[in-house]
Amino acid sequence: MTETNTSLTAPVTSVMRSDVSALPLNYTVQEALSYIRQKKLGEKIIYFYVVDQTGCLKGVLPVRKLLTAPLDTPLETIMVPRVIAIPADATVLDACELFLVHRFLALPVVDNQGHLIGIVDITVFTDEVFDIAERSQIDSLFESIGIRITQLKSASTN
Repeated sequence: MTETNTSLTAPVTSVMRSDVSALPLNYTVQEALSYIRQKKLGEKIIYFYVVDQTGCLKGVLPVRKLLTAPLDTPLETIMVPRVIAIPADATVLDACELFLVHRFLALPVVDNQGHLIGIVDITVFTDEVFDIAERSQIDSLFESIGIRITQLKSASTN
């Protein structure tokens, strides 16, 4: 989310990833694990999202719950049904506020009908913080060098 990439007023869809780890609502843990093994999932998996047949978001499934539940357990019984989601028409600032309030590592992005269309993870904002910190350190370094050079020049002319 650097200056060259986006701004806080940009649509959240400009920073979302579309490689969503979505699992069908009617699956058991065993079916979900088989599905995960067969499907090429995104590199960063923080949560699994549970969707119905139409792709509507129905719940979130933390990885730990999926890995520790008995294999015959329906996902519907172990998912968290109350999901905080970002509407597709929200801004990057709206997403940032949701991350600050809820302290999640990732948030799903949904369209007007509740279909899961992507996710935004916290690295969108942490990368920006590190970029700002790095720029600040570089600016401070150049400022220090500039002051020292100025002092040396002043001392050598006296």
